[in-house]
Amino acid sequence: MTWPQIVIAAWLPLLIAILMFNSGAHAGERRRREEEQHRQKREAAWQRKHTND
Repeated sequence: MTWPQIVIAAWLPLLIAILMFNSGAHAGERRRREEEQHRQKREAAWQRKHTND
């Protein structure tokens, strides 16, 4: 193998792994943030309901 082939063979799987990890981590972060917003809305609604009594 020539040097370019070695470099490509070494970096391509690593690059793919990084891209997959980043997209997966980003999706998880977005879902966690959305759940946090929903939780805050539920708590706010709960507080309103209980402070009106």
